[in-house]
Amino acid sequence: MSSQTINGPADHEQHNELYNRSTEMQIFVGAQHIRSKIKHARNNNYTFKNALNELVDYPILIANNIDITLQKNGEGTGLYKIKISDDCPGGFEHILDKGFKNPFNFGYETEYHTNDDTISEFGTGMKQSVVSISDKLTVVTKVNDSYFLIQFEYQEMMQEADVMKSYNPTSFRMISREEYKQYHPYEQGSTLILESILRNILSLSTIENLEKNIQESLTNTYSKILYKRKNDLILKLNGEQIHETEDIYSTNECRPFTIRIVIIIKKDLKGDPVFLEYSINEEENKKKYRIYNNTGRYKIVKGQDLTDCLKLENYYENGKISYKDVEGMILITGTGTQFSSKINDTNLPKGETNIYRQGRHQGCLTTGSANGAKNYVKTELEYNNKCLGKQYGANYNKTINFKKDTLFTKATQESINNLTTSLQYDTSTKTAEKFYLKACELNIKVPESKIPTKYKTQETSIASVSDKPEIPKKCEKKDEESNTLTDVEYTSQHALAEELGIGEGASDDNETIIEEPVEEQVEEEAEEEAEEEAEEEHEEKEESKEESEEEAEEEPVEDTEEPANEPVDTISQPCDVGGYRRGPIKVHEWRSTLEKELKRIKTEDGEDDITDPDILKMFNKLNN
Repeated sequence: MSSQTINGPADHEQHNELYNRSTEMQIFVGAQHIRSKIKHARNNNYTFKNALNELVDYPILIANNIDITLQKNGEGTGLYKIKISDDCPGGFEHILDKGFKNPFNFGYETEYHTNDDTISEFGTGMKQSVVSISDKLTVVTKVNDSYFLIQFEYQEMMQEADVMKSYNPTSFRMISREEYKQYHPYEQGSTLILESILRNILSLSTIENLEKNIQESLTNTYSKILYKRKNDLILKLNGEQIHETEDIYSTNECRPFTIRIVIIIKKDLKGDPVFLEYSINEEENKKKYRIYNNTGRYKIVKGQDLTDCLKLENYYENGKISYKDVEGMILITGTGTQFSSKINDTNLPKGETNIYRQGRHQGCLTTGSANGAKNYVKTELEYNNKCLGKQYGANYNKTINFKKDTLFTKATQESINNLTTSLQYDTSTKTAEKFYLKACELNIKVPESKIPTKYKTQETSIASVSDKPEIPKKCEKKDEESNTLTDVEYTSQHALAEELGIGEGASDDNETIIEEPVEEQVEEEAEEEAEEEAEEEHEEKEESKEESEEEAEEEPVEDTEEPANEPVDTISQPCDVGGYRRGPIKVHEWRSTLEKELKRIKTEDGEDDITDPDILKMFNKLNN
């Protein structure tokens, strides 16, 4: 109209009439037909496992009993029926409500969906999952003291001309308690029956191993919940109870290498998030705070700076997660599984980080390495807050991909990357040597393929001579059953003796072999150096103080003859300690000298893996 030329009174009258009519017009957009919703659900990458899990999400936190029955067709070539029964008190509450307040509405809304203590979040999971795998749903439920049966025949509903009526069930009626019990095994709760299962939802190979596949899926998805509720929840599949998997982080082979990180999220004066990382290594009793800065890295924070950070307002007030005495928004747990008897080439973690909210598995984040050094690193991330999940990219079928480009994803991924890098196991690195010696110290069986190159080479050298070099009795650690050194223990002890200049393998020259770090270690070592610089002054003061105390405690060496009935407490081989050669000396004489030398190495090389506890453990090993 605006582009037309108005030529006189008649045109003016026509223009005014059309303008007045347009201001009174209304556009009724309306809702999409059920056909569109079903088409969308069936093309949204729902798998049979995902769909089945959606139907378990609500009762898994509330019910005491959940029974799942999968019934194949007569030929065994397809799935005929799925039946899920629970004893949730209240059943399908609000079943008589209208619109978005009804639980069968595709946009169901309730306070339940904003509660961080629940799994459901978008109010559409159950409906989407049902139509993605079947053409018929029957529900029987007890609400208060009334019993209801409701049916949805989706092929019929798709033929309904009226858009709004297309969402209505094809059958809905009250039933007697007797009829309710014909469908339902419990005194309360609901039963869902899915029939007319779509043919393309399962392959023939999946049908043949259906129970095994679904059992694995249920275990992986709800293992944490099953463990937490093992005293008040029974989940069954075709009559067989589903149990939680073992917590590998707490096993004897992995616990010594397990590290936990709590991420606290604060709000600065501008309202931006501040990420504070608190890492805990219980075996080594190491704890430290680090803050995520504007360079995209975490740096150590302490003193007044730490106090000021902790005083900031919390970014989220609800959905916190805690470990020990620390409360935050995210808990990341990692460990090395290289010595675990439960890990083999078929189930390598490969650096994957499993993600959980309220104990429900919500996908994986891959942080592998090019050379496979992270193949044995296993990590997981736990959180509860639903708003935080949206920052990570959570969607209505409960998968997270971390593809959102936000400070939340960047800070969390940086923490995960640092953790997995510190746990990676490459037999050519010093990190592997450290883990290996710790495993030997704790009597953890080390597979031959996991022995670091340095100690493998020494073992080969030992095997090439006719007699093994004499190791002082004080250094020997005997196998409890056979009372002899195992191959792994012998290799470790010989390497230790060789490093101390004890035995035939001792070097005449005080030379240091520096191994070139692999590419993945460069970043880790650079970060460690930065941390060490911040603490160097404090450590030097502590070391100086300890050395003074040790010198004061030393007793003069008396050159007395040992009793004839006791083993001679001497080392018959020359000993290279502190950069000079010595002849035969008594064990107690070189003990303090060795301790000072190790501390000197720590100070000069900047190595943080030689600590006071390490020295004490070494002497305890030598003395026992």
